[in-house]
Amino acid sequence: MGPRYENKNAVVVGGAGGIGSQIVLGLLKEGARVAVGDRDQETFDKVKADYTELLPEVDVSANLIFFAMDVTKEEDHEAFIKYAVENFGSVNVAFNVAGSSKCGTIDEGKVEDWDYTMDICLKGVYFSMRHEIRQMRKNGGGNILNISSVNAWAPMWGDAAYSSAKNAVITVTQTAVVESTKHNIRCNAVLPGITNTKMTRDWLEHPDIGKAFRERVPMHRPAEPGEIAAAALFLNSDEASYITGTTLNVDGGWSAAGYPDFIEVLENDHSLWEL
Repeated sequence: MGPRYENKNAVVVGGAGGIGSQIVLGLLKEGARVAVGDRDQETFDKVKADYTELLPEVDVSANLIFFAMDVTKEEDHEAFIKYAVENFGSVNVAFNVAGSSKCGTIDEGKVEDWDYTMDICLKGVYFSMRHEIRQMRKNGGGNILNISSVNAWAPMWGDAAYSSAKNAVITVTQTAVVESTKHNIRCNAVLPGITNTKMTRDWLEHPDIGKAFRERVPMHRPAEPGEIAAAALFLNSDEASYITGTTLNVDGGWSAAGYPDFIEVLENDHSLWEL
């Protein structure tokens, strides 16, 4: 068996850093041509240089392209898919990774923070899938992988928007299965637990919150981005050809153990509310 993504054309929305960059690395390693859509070109340029060093056998310049986009704007998604098709000819696989959060309790949080989180984490996925599916129908099929979160099952104090959005990502994923399987399109979701990325670094480095997570997660450590990417790459590959509509927890057992209690810390330190 050759590389799983040989001769595949992939798009990764939110592929410049964290989990997304590890998905891109895996795709390049396994033979794909990759279009990255992200707002952060500076980070992308840095990781692209890393890919060139890590993958001397791959022509990274020829197989990796970047498109600057705002995931909350539908016209950017449409233009991104058009750009990928113009460069590679089709879109076979898609990974929707972008996410962010501004916390706040239901009764006192800011409505604009709710909207910010929902727009990126839910509307962004909806727009991504909308234009990926349209293109994949023209191709004769394809595979879509959405990054949700264990927060979909384990709501966190002060983060109703993020938990709600990530739960809704599961529903959108499963609805796409109902609508698009007849077009030879598979859709799945990976639910990461606490993961060592830029988004969560302040939490993991906080003496109380980091300790609470490590004590509660049965494996006593956060995931590394590559561990989440490995699950995503499997589900979007032909090895998972009979898997669609599934949600895969990649959380070190966290969902079995439940959420740690650090409400008092969050109540007293609002600097931790923006991820």
